[in-house]
Amino acid sequence: EVCEKKGSLFGGTKLGPPQQALAQRRMAAALDRLGRFAQAETHYLSAMKLAPSDPKVWNDVGYSYYLQNRLADAERAFKTADGIEPNSPRVLTNLGLTLAAEGKNAEALAALSRAAGPAVGNANLGYILAAMGKSEEARKHYEAALAHQPELAPARRALAALDAPNTRPAASVNISPKSPGPTVASASTSKDSKPSTYGINRRDAAVHQTSTTTTSVYSTRPSPPAQSGPGR
Repeated sequence: EVCEKKGSLFGGTKLGPPQQALAQRRMAAALDRLGRFAQAETHYLSAMKLAPSDPKVWNDVGYSYYLQNRLADAERAFKTADGIEPNSPRVLTNLGLTLAAEGKNAEALAALSRAAGPAVGNANLGYILAAMGKSEEARKHYEAALAHQPELAPARRALAALDAPNTRPAASVNISPKSPGPTVASASTSKDSKPSTYGINRRDAAVHQTSTTTTSVYSTRPSPPAQSGPGR
């Protein structure tokens, strides 16, 4: 492909390494959406060679591994991204999502709390655990969230939903750094991509209402909380 060759031209413009890396990871993300993970990994590896210090590359690689249930690989990639760009809400939320899937709840809570504070961190961990069918563990984290922030409405609704029959996990909390505080929102994507609903192509998660919650193509992977997914 044209972007794979150093100094290649696209539309008459010479692409430098950062632009080539961006093209590679976007191609990889498109292949992820098709479930063609082996091909996607080839493009991710090219992106890493072109931009080894770009946290977005490592974040996207990690999310691809998460979708494949390669949790140890995902954890390493997200921790690498965190080392390059500490305290990125997206990276930390992805890391927390992965750690929770690995059963490392204490570490997951630490990452999610770094992303948005203890109230939202507990609420999002509660949501992840509820989506995994761990209702009692989820309840403890929703209660902890309300102890930190009694007015956190999504946590209160989520707690009530646990006691309601035949309901899906209630909303996680939108932890966009541009927001003045936790808010409820519908699914949204990063600043230079269009909104989409979660699935194999969902890389920026937001709040999921009980009537619209969706899951990954992998039944063991819960729909993620706000700000997870790749950076565009």
